[in-house]
Amino acid sequence: IDTFNYKGGLIRDFFMTASLEKNLLKFNQFSFQFPGGSDLNLNGALSNFDTTPKFIGKVNLKTNNFQQVQKWLNITKFETPKNRLREMRLKSELIINRDNVKFQNLFLDFDRSRVMGAVTIATKKRRSFSANLILDQINIDSYNKKSKVLKSNLKGKTISPSSAQIPDSGFSTFNYFFLDNFDAAIKVNIKNLIYKKHSFRGIEIFSTLQNSNLK
Repeated sequence: IDTFNYKGGLIRDFFMTASLEKNLLKFNQFSFQFPGGSDLNLNGALSNFDTTPKFIGKVNLKTNNFQQVQKWLNITKFETPKNRLREMRLKSELIINRDNVKFQNLFLDFDRSRVMGAVTIATKKRRSFSANLILDQINIDSYNKKSKVLKSNLKGKTISPSSAQIPDSGFSTFNYFFLDNFDAAIKVNIKNLIYKKHSFRGIEIFSTLQNSNLK
């Protein structure tokens, strides 16, 4: 299919090849282009689709302008500077069954940051997800339009997380009610984080959210 319209955006070069062998449906190629100079490529196989269907494959996603994708899908809650979250690359093994969607050996590249690890999203009645990720570096200052960089005598120095005091970020006015809608378990290792010109290294975060109880 050359072109068709979806949610006001053009989907181009939609292409799919598949073959059926006994109880195995193979997708040799499933690909299309979408707004933001974006491409999706997926391949894999669906087994037991008449009883307990399970898809195992690989996904490769890239976009040259993720902010344009956000506008196309009407994701407007999280505004970022124009030079952030533009080019983005995602590669992952993908496993889908009736209970969950798993991204394994995940690699995400955006701006100057790289994320590796695994994410599982449960498809049960109550939404939940788990993640085990490694983030090599991120500069929080570059994503905050309204942040005011504090003057500090610690410029150029590294601060360990245990001894650092992060200035008030204004989260006291944040609406946490959306946390009632899902459960989560997250483990993240951040090798280097910059916040208000302060450098934090070796940050490890392990947090769970269950029945609105955040630990």
